[in-house]
Amino acid sequence: MRALRLFPALALLLLTATASAKPPKAVRHTIQRGETLSSIATKYNTNVSSILRWNAMKRSARLTPGAKIGVPLPPGTTLARVQGNTAGSKKGASGTSAAATTSTTSDAVAKKTWQEYTEKPARPGYVKLKSYSSEWEGQVVDAKGRLLPTVQGNVSGVLSSWRTSSMRAIDERLIQLIAQVSDRFGGRTIRVVSGYRAGSGKSRHHHGAAIDFSIEGVPNWAVRQYLLTLSNVGVGYYPNSYHVHLDVRDRTTHWVDVSRPGQRARYVKPKRRTRKATRRNTARRSR
Repeated sequence: MRALRLFPALALLLLTATASAKPPKAVRHTIQRGETLSSIATKYNTNVSSILRWNAMKRSARLTPGAKIGVPLPPGTTLARVQGNTAGSKKGASGTSAAATTSTTSDAVAKKTWQEYTEKPARPGYVKLKSYSSEWEGQVVDAKGRLLPTVQGNVSGVLSSWRTSSMRAIDERLIQLIAQVSDRFGGRTIRVVSGYRAGSGKSRHHHGAAIDFSIEGVPNWAVRQYLLTLSNVGVGYYPNSYHVHLDVRDRTTHWVDVSRPGQRARYVKPKRRTRKATRRNTARRSR
């Protein structure tokens, strides 16, 4: 009988321990100057719609620096992972972000190279894409690197404009490069920040020839270093933001923008040049 009396207390203890081990459903975020809902969503691997619903906000709501909002986390996201994602955006004593005080190629991690993040993909040519509003995964190219039928439509859907839901056929060579980048880093999930954009005709995003993205488990500096080995591409690096830029063009160029999300672009001289890195000003205008 005594054992029976102790059982409910033991059960309650076990339930409490299990509950405490569950990942948090949301975190409280303090809005920084220059941040947007899009940049906050990217930082926490969530989407703008979820943040709006959680806080009962309208998309047109104005963000006030210093105000706090709740950010819902995707299922399975741990607090340690969230803290790791946001550590790079904290400001130092000088008032500038930590990334801005280092070299544009991230001297803080200079001992590592992009090759250390490469893995052999379990299924070569198989790509996992995830954007703010949709996701898709599947075989993109065959063993010879040729684009498979119907893939262009699937990829174009994930890279559609999350602001207007409009879409445009994504350039076939860009899709092949996405598959190549995916294979190089072991088929990890590619998080799409921006694909097609309805707007200025000068932007390669408008023509379906550009993507802003990050790769789960791979720092952006490592992705950027690998992209610089590709031919006839534009590579944009944003050390104070949460993505890298890749586009297809007839010559190779690259740039570094140290501005924070929501701020005007601040280009600096890249530490590393490629042999064909010319006409940088034109590249900036058409990124």
